[in-house]
Amino acid sequence: TTGWRTLPGLVCAQLRRGRTVLRLGDGATFRIAGGQALILPAGVFHRVDLASPTGVSRWVHANYWILHSLDLFSLLEVPPVVERALATRLGDVIEEWVETEAKGGGSVFLHAQRNAFGFRLLTLLSEVCSVRPEAEHSLAGMTSVQAVIEHMHRNLDRPVDRDALAEVAGMSRAQF
Repeated sequence: TTGWRTLPGLVCAQLRRGRTVLRLGDGATFRIAGGQALILPAGVFHRVDLASPTGVSRWVHANYWILHSLDLFSLLEVPPVVERALATRLGDVIEEWVETEAKGGGSVFLHAQRNAFGFRLLTLLSEVCSVRPEAEHSLAGMTSVQAVIEHMHRNLDRPVDRDALAEVAGMSRAQF
C-alpha cells in the first residue's frame, strides 16, 4: 500500500501483472487488473493497495506546466483507469524512459531526452483526456497575464507603465 497521500505531480502507472485497488479521497474505488493503467492528476488524495503479492508495475510522476505556473492537468478531465491497449503503450514509454535514465548518467542531452519523453507521454495521455468546459475561460485570462509578464521581461530597462501594460493585456486601464 502507498498509504493515503497527495502528490504534487501527475501519477501514471501501468500494472503489468497482478491486481491493485485505487481508492480516492471522495470514496471512489477502482479495481485495476494487469495490463490496465491508472492516471491521477496532481493534488488528488488517494491510496493504492496491491491486491496480489506478485504485482509488477511501471510508473512515473511528472509535471506539465503551462504559462510557467499552471498545472496542465488541472484543466483536463482525466480518467483514473486506462484500458489495456493504451495502458501498454504508456507502460512501454515509461520503461523506455527508465532505461534511458539508467544509461544517461551525465549526458548533456539528458534534459532534452526528458522533455522528449514528457511529450511522448503527453501525446498518449491526450487520447483519453478532455478539456474541462470551464478551463478555456481560465486559460484565456492567464494568457493575457502571461503577455504582460513577457512584456515586462523584455523591457526591464524601462519604467513600468500601467497604461502600456493594460494595452498589452488587451484590457482597459480600469480592468487592468
